[in-house]
Amino acid sequence: MGDPVGDPILIDDGGSIRIAQLRKKLDDLLDNNPAKAAGTFTKVTVISIDPESGVPNVNGPHPLNGYDVVISCDKGQKVYLRITQTGECTVEVLKSAEVEGKGKTDKRRYIIANGGVINKVNLGGGGNPQELFPGTPPIQSHYTMIYLTPA
Repeated sequence: MGDPVGDPILIDDGGSIRIAQLRKKLDDLLDNNPAKAAGTFTKVTVISIDPESGVPNVNGPHPLNGYDVVISCDKGQKVYLRITQTGECTVEVLKSAEVEGKGKTDKRRYIIANGGVINKVNLGGGGNPQELFPGTPPIQSHYTMIYLTPA
């Protein structure tokens, strides 16, 4: 099992898609390889900002229960958060996306070059994933963030 005390994983679309685990590095992403996050994770929350009112919409937290989280962008990029039954997480970016590292400290963040905005977040795989964003009816968003809660 992974480090029992992990930092949250944050993914957002503030300009381009950004991926970060606070105080941890996910440098394998720079070589287009999956990166194992430190810690175990139990919940996912999607937060979006309404472009007209500025009011945040909070969807969650939802239990992960070993289900993957798939984040899709309007330019075709995808980020996979592969969750095991024990809550370990591997972050994977679709191979066709170029990932850049920003920052030289443990607070490094990873940018998907020329990434679009987040347009869909699904929880679970198989034939019946739960759509967490944009939902029904669809939520319009100026900014979207996915937050994985450590155990």
